[in-house]
Amino acid sequence: VAISPDGDVFASIGGTGATIRLWSARTGEMMRELSLEAGGFRAIAFSPTGGHLASGSDDGLVRIWEPLKNDEPIRQMEHGPPVAFVRFSPDGKLLLSSGISGAVRLWDGESKTPVAEIPAGRDGARDARFSPDGKTVAVASGDHRVRLWDVETGSIVGQPIPNPSVESLAFSDDGRTIATGSSGGVIRIWSAADRTLRHKHESVMGRIDDIEFLKESPLLAILASDGRLHLYDTDRQCEIHSLKTHSLSEGALARSDNGESLVVGSGDGSVKLLSVDGVTQPNVLWHQAHVRRVAFLPEGRQIVSASGDGALRTWDVPTGESRQLSEATGQEIIRLSVQRPGNLIAVAG
Repeated sequence: VAISPDGDVFASIGGTGATIRLWSARTGEMMRELSLEAGGFRAIAFSPTGGHLASGSDDGLVRIWEPLKNDEPIRQMEHGPPVAFVRFSPDGKLLLSSGISGAVRLWDGESKTPVAEIPAGRDGARDARFSPDGKTVAVASGDHRVRLWDVETGSIVGQPIPNPSVESLAFSDDGRTIATGSSGGVIRIWSAADRTLRHKHESVMGRIDDIEFLKESPLLAILASDGRLHLYDTDRQCEIHSLKTHSLSEGALARSDNGESLVVGSGDGSVKLLSVDGVTQPNVLWHQAHVRRVAFLPEGRQIVSASGDGALRTWDVPTGESRQLSEATGQEIIRLSVQRPGNLIAVAG
């Protein structure tokens, strides 16, 4: 899947790869189909400028389209192996393409001539991203390493980041943080400046298929093999939202450049457009101990929870902010009752 910078149009490739379909974000209606005479599409990305769409396909070609104007590509470049993914630089001046094997190639966004090759090993890159300033490309390769490359010099920056079974990566919008997701369900958060590990989150989500930072935010959207979109706060180091989004296969995820929308592709043949405002409202609240009882307080704007260590805590539903009413005693709270419509909470343990 891909989504235009303004979020008005999104695009999808189905399982056979026969067509790219363009959809209106406002109505959900299909606007246009793009197709090939032979072979299938594997990858798509909208340019942040100019209204262009790049595609990668089984025939090893990268094509540039003006998808809202015509059904034929306006130019094409020969990558070589079947193209697994394509990415534009933040200013749209460069395009990278990566195949199922071999190097990542950089192309001039205007002339579409090759400008650099980044080694990625025999098995090719698992993922590759431009940094927000466009000066660096991060490449996750099959040898369980993430390497940062200087776009201007074509040389590696610092030491590789060791990352077992890495499948996906993303830069935060301020360029300070790199997040990686692994096939084993592990999220790692790295400092982009010195490539040190800030923290590791061993989730129960299953394989991490795709990740995207929300715009100008520490929140990381994670698409996992459990069929859910998880929103993970990299500062607080906890999940704040979880939503069922896809099934039957790994999902596909993209973010609009204006930061207002996410689009998710699913193995059941559906494409879902999500409002970022909707998924940033917390629906996962962490008590830090197993929870024995929960109840809504009058008016429904707060939840009270009682934990196995004896602590009592209230939660604000719209914001997820919490307040501790009683300290942990080490003794379980077994029962909890809220006086309605009064202002009393009774607990027994």
